[in-house]
Amino acid sequence: MYNEIPPRVEYSLTKTGKELMPAVGMMIEWAQTYFEEITN
Repeated sequence: MYNEIPPRVEYSLTKTGKELMPAVGMMIEWAQTYFEEITN
């Protein structure tokens, strides 16, 4: 945290969280591929 008004906090992924990034990337690719179908 920083001593500011309004308060500011910076976050980052843990190593465990970073391990999810390939799966998240695949979900994004899927959503982009089927965007028209899933938004209608």
